[in-house]
Amino acid sequence: MFWFWRKNKEPVASGWMPEVDGHEIYYHTYGNKNGEPVLLFHGGPGGSSKLKHTLNYDLKKYYLILFDQRGCGKSKFKDLLYKNTPMDAVDDAERLLKHLNISGKIVSNGGSYGSLLAILFAEKHPELVSNLWVASIFLGRKHDVQDWQEKDAMRFYPDFISELKKKAGKKEISDYFAKELFSGDKKRERDALKYYGSLEGIVGSKNPEFKLPETEEDYEKELKSLKIYTNMVVNKFFMTDNYIIKNASKIKHIPTEIFHNRLDMCCPFEQAWELHNALPKSNLHIVPALGHGGEEMNKMLKDFYNHR
Repeated sequence: MFWFWRKNKEPVASGWMPEVDGHEIYYHTYGNKNGEPVLLFHGGPGGSSKLKHTLNYDLKKYYLILFDQRGCGKSKFKDLLYKNTPMDAVDDAERLLKHLNISGKIVSNGGSYGSLLAILFAEKHPELVSNLWVASIFLGRKHDVQDWQEKDAMRFYPDFISELKKKAGKKEISDYFAKELFSGDKKRERDALKYYGSLEGIVGSKNPEFKLPETEEDYEKELKSLKIYTNMVVNKFFMTDNYIIKNASKIKHIPTEIFHNRLDMCCPFEQAWELHNALPKSNLHIVPALGHGGEEMNKMLKDFYNHR
């Protein structure tokens, strides 16, 4: 198996799709081109697709299709935030399937913010989806982000949230740091990255701290990522509230597997529970673990993907 993994570290296909809206989307595929196609949506917003995202899959069984969303990873852009919304990522995914001549149905797959995109893709194109596999569910509603960081996180991290609130004054935390992040002032930009950029890592951590990336390369990468994320948050992910649950009836016939850590404080378990209840035929797999993803989650995903 080690030999097979080494052999398949090189993508079956890779490149950039033709420019749309000033964005050139990078893609790479792995595994068996004649296997079951799985479309993977990476997390973030502002993350990127990585070779390690293929580790949980039997590459003899699946054909894995990955791409970097707009402004992310190796994808190229003229304007980072122009037409950079969840639905734009969904449209890029559909375009990629056509670009790769994938004519049959695919598995729509993603974790964290990627779960939101995988679900949105299924809701917009149910005719293209055979199965929906989602983990660490994120539904993109105001109370999933802003209300959580303003109120609920205070129960566990009052010292850190109070520091952010102190800086924000009368503004909501996200709104204040968005202003700082897009101020054009390098010092204010740096401050936003240190404080607001640390928030996701703080929530769920047993040893939290406000910190900046250690290298200049990581600094620039995380700054770009935070700008994408913050733009999504302040614009309510460019969706009407509770959009995914309200449109769940469109995918009630699609076999769906939901995986979530019991003690995920970044994306609390209630989001997976609500999705499961909106899709009565779905299967909910509760991982007895703390945190957002992790080894226990990966083990459960790997066991399911390769023994279904």
